[in-house]
Amino acid sequence: MRNILTGYLRDGRISRVMDTAENALAGSEHIVPSSPVPEAAGRSRLSAYDCEFVVLASVLAVPLVTADKAILKAFPELAMTMDVFVAGQEA
Repeated sequence: MRNILTGYLRDGRISRVMDTAENALAGSEHIVPSSPVPEAAGRSRLSAYDCEFVVLASVLAVPLVTADKAILKAFPELAMTMDVFVAGQEA
């Protein structure tokens, strides 16, 4: 993948690739409410960056699938491993 992207960069096609990616994702952005982020960080001792994902999952009412052990430990009611998520989908 890196070699492909490097090739696009070198021959000047990277902007077209980036435009295509941005257009494909347009409209899928979500605004994370600010106030819950530092609250979650204070309760968990996680970074604000990590807590943005926690808060977003909570707002969207979806599980947070992660391999981050600190997030899994701090938010067991919301976070789960990929294995747990996949097992739940198969049931």
